[in-house]
Amino acid sequence: MIKETMEGFMLKEAIDQIASLFKTPSAEVLAVRELDEAKRKLLQAQSSYEYYRCICEYNEDRIKRLSEYIAGIPKHPLQETYRESKAKT
Repeated sequence: MIKETMEGFMLKEAIDQIASLFKTPSAEVLAVRELDEAKRKLLQAQSSYEYYRCICEYNEDRIKRLSEYIAGIPKHPLQETYRESKAKT
């Protein structure tokens, strides 16, 4: 008799566990899931922000370096002619 009761209890437990998989989660469970998702999205956005901020700084430094380099190059007469022809078009 105890064995039958134990088997019945285990069967009911198994059915309850399977049923819980298809049960609509509570509002609290949904809120916790959404909070976790929001935290993951924030971390992704912060990583992207850091990456693109560094890319912007790199290109700003590059523009400054190249502009200084070009400003220090002696002007060649043909270079001025080329710039003038580009300005007209």
